[in-house]
Amino acid sequence: MKKKNMVNKNEFFDMLCTPGTADILRVSEKAGALTRLFPEISVMKNSAKRFYFHPDGLWQHAVETMEHLEHIAVSLKKIFPDNHAAIALHLSEPAGDCLSRLSLLKLTALFHDAAKPLCARKSGKKMRFIGHEQEGARIMGRIAKRLGLSKGVIDQACLLVEQHMRPISLTQATALTPRATTRFFTALGTATPDLLLLALADWHSYKRLKTHNKGQLKKQEIVLRELLRRFYSVPAVSSRKKIIDGSLVMKHFKLPSGPLIGAVLGLVAKAQDSGKVSTTQEALALIKSRLTLLKKRYKIK
Repeated sequence: MKKKNMVNKNEFFDMLCTPGTADILRVSEKAGALTRLFPEISVMKNSAKRFYFHPDGLWQHAVETMEHLEHIAVSLKKIFPDNHAAIALHLSEPAGDCLSRLSLLKLTALFHDAAKPLCARKSGKKMRFIGHEQEGARIMGRIAKRLGLSKGVIDQACLLVEQHMRPISLTQATALTPRATTRFFTALGTATPDLLLLALADWHSYKRLKTHNKGQLKKQEIVLRELLRRFYSVPAVSSRKKIIDGSLVMKHFKLPSGPLIGAVLGLVAKAQDSGKVSTTQEALALIKSRLTLLKKRYKIK
């Protein structure tokens, strides 16, 4: 029998699909209703005094990231005046398992940094979190499986967590080159808007802290607007002929769902755009030739 103060999976999905999810989660967590479903929360909360910026640790950062994501989603016209309608339509699309893209994005926002306590290493006076994206994708995969999500949805969530630091490198570059843009779009495909919104919400979560840099955030927003403008001006990204999907890759090569599948699909998409592959069989052959190295990278035996 379920304890009255415990949230079950269906109730959590209802939270994700409800406006004001962040406020609901704060109340639920304070009552201890989320810890049985997500024991990762305790680890995230205990990270505060040891190495994290937010006073209440990674959990505070996670909920505030979700909160800013929700604010961005209702302020698209102001933040992205050129593409707000297309982004709004994108977020309303089904991601699978009765979740919209926005609902799934809320879930990834909540656990995008869950691996930082495991990857924290001090370098001089600074704390580094090398590899937290890859380890975080594995944690995200375990959480998504615990929630009973399908393989396709799990792959989407893992891809976003694994790539969530990638936009920052584009904002730090001296110029946003066509080559860098193409590589980014190829790796993310139709998940490009999702990742960019996740990154923006992540950056906005630091606005209340003393470490916040207004000038840096303004530059980041400018780069993201330009990336989305380019994304929606290149029909090939969204209209690429689908020759393979995650389910086929997992079945053919007997692989588990997770960030490796996203990397494999990104490899195929890049080869497809350059004309190196055009059929399912050619894609499978390409994957086979690179699979050993990819499995080593993602620690898959």
